[in-house]
Amino acid sequence: MPNVSVPSSVGDPTEEYMSEESFDALGLMPETLDAIENAGYTKPTPVQAAAIPVIRTGANVIAQAQTGTGKTAAFAIPVSELIVAEGPLQALFLAPTRELARQVAAEFERMSAARGVNTIPIYGGVSIENQVRDLKTAQIAVATPGRLLDLINRKAIKLGDLKVFGLDEADEMLSMGFEPDVLEIERNLPENRQTLLFSATITHDVARFAGNFVKDAVELDLSSDAVAAISVTHLKYEIEENKRRAALLAIIRSGVAPGGIVFCNTRVETFVVGELLEREGYRVGVLNGELAQNARERVLSTLRKKELDYLVATDIAARGIDVSWLPAVINYEMPDSPEVYVHRTGRTGRAGNVGTAHSLVGPTDVHVVHYLEKFFEIRFEPATLPTRADQTRALADRRLGYVLDGLDAGGELEYGEHIVIARRLADSEDGLRDIARLIAFYDANTTRVAAPAAVEEKATDKYVLSTDVDEDELGEDEPSEGDAQPRPTEIEDEPGHGRGRRGGRGGRGGRERAPEPEEKIDTAAGAPDDDSAATDQAPEKEEKRSRRRTRRSKRDDDATEQTDDRPKQAPKAGADPARAKKSSGGELSGQAIADWIQETSNGRVKLRSARAIADHFGCTTEEVNDTARDFDGLDRARGRRNMWRVVDGNE
Repeated sequence: MPNVSVPSSVGDPTEEYMSEESFDALGLMPETLDAIENAGYTKPTPVQAAAIPVIRTGANVIAQAQTGTGKTAAFAIPVSELIVAEGPLQALFLAPTRELARQVAAEFERMSAARGVNTIPIYGGVSIENQVRDLKTAQIAVATPGRLLDLINRKAIKLGDLKVFGLDEADEMLSMGFEPDVLEIERNLPENRQTLLFSATITHDVARFAGNFVKDAVELDLSSDAVAAISVTHLKYEIEENKRRAALLAIIRSGVAPGGIVFCNTRVETFVVGELLEREGYRVGVLNGELAQNARERVLSTLRKKELDYLVATDIAARGIDVSWLPAVINYEMPDSPEVYVHRTGRTGRAGNVGTAHSLVGPTDVHVVHYLEKFFEIRFEPATLPTRADQTRALADRRLGYVLDGLDAGGELEYGEHIVIARRLADSEDGLRDIARLIAFYDANTTRVAAPAAVEEKATDKYVLSTDVDEDELGEDEPSEGDAQPRPTEIEDEPGHGRGRRGGRGGRGGRERAPEPEEKIDTAAGAPDDDSAATDQAPEKEEKRSRRRTRRSKRDDDATEQTDDRPKQAPKAGADPARAKKSSGGELSGQAIADWIQETSNGRVKLRSARAIADHFGCTTEEVNDTARDFDGLDRARGRRNMWRVVDGNE
């Protein structure tokens, strides 16, 4: 079939391919129409209306369409009708990531399961033996290139009866270095097949790549000159390179990005940013290539259920995450590749919704912005970071909302007789102060009474209302010892991965622990950093430690007196009254901490966070900090109060 270009855009469809009012007019099978209705699709999107009729003719297709416009269904619907149930493997599609492979496979399953067609996703990180078994009864496979080549080399997959071969997100397949793998796979395919290639961008390299195995293709251009979704507003905040974390907190705290995905360029940074947002009280999940497959699936499941406020991820989340409710994406770090930016921002503004892309643009990111503006015609709107007043108001509104939500959860309060008092308070000179005292009294007491779980969580969750970013606590964004810290791999498979602060630390599989107000109070009060006090005399340091212990002891005594009427909480497993914590990490001591840091450093900088140490020894971060402070072989990392490093003997 000769090459046919179909120039069009989402807002201006061509008459030939965009005149269809419904799926009924596309000549699809009754079973397919039922599946489409069950999926909630009401009318074809432009890419679906253009691609479905062409694919049903058996033609090869190269299609460019904006991300989030229904590309997957555009090929899953017609290909499903070409497959015969209970036969051999007849359709094979490649995807660059596991998440995308699962998403595409789910779409095929949705469109064809009613006809008895079986679909299998094939990717690494799970049992290959199970995949070999399932392939025996599958008619459609969606695979990542690496695992598919393993199956081909094992002669565990038969491709001789293949009718359709396709690639989704071909531009990303190329940028991730999969071109040799794809060409090797293509050499094992039958020549008499239909080939489909879908991509958000068709660059010169993608066109050259496709030319190797897609012959006489119908070219469908559904993006025109704008490859980014038109439903997304692109904002750029010009910042200094070492102010990224402060800028991110300003955006998050102000509420201008009320949920979504925060993209980082490295795995290490996802953990750092995830912990930063957790400390703000948000439900956070972390997604990167270091996590085991089951851990990644748990995080995505919580995101789809709206059980996360923010997902902090590398570009592994830039494709294959079809979650229509995400209101925003934040480019904490700009990607090096303009095409990756298109995929990242395509995670919001999906399925007819609008979204916003917030990008922190440092001096080294300007060239990426210029390229996107010039060649992809993405219009960036300059934006100013929210002020401290904006952040304070937003955080106060958020806190007030949670307080009000918990006031009358059961709708049983009789408050009519108190309206007169409320009016007097509002009109009195000290009314604001008195109202604040009433709220504080309510907030304090809701932590001591039984309440429904959801209400108790909202009523007791503490949010940082200060808009000052403690740069000493957070550390600078420049490369440092803290950025190189390894993460314990055993955390990946723990239950609770991807949950928020009160249900386990999101994205890191942490154990559920009670809040630690003592440590936060010390930080807010400006507890001295041991690095900065390195030149102090030993007696002065010991005197400061003694004062801190006295203050903690007094606070503990006060807390005991105030809460004696509460049911006694069962101690944690392994708790010891003498504070010698027993766990898989053994007894807590300065030497034990130093030895564990040495063992888990793997030749890197000997540095770990107090929270990671506490997880290992089954204790609180306060106990870690107290123990480490008294041990000469450990010292705080400069600029990072919650990070401990092993002191070399020559220091």
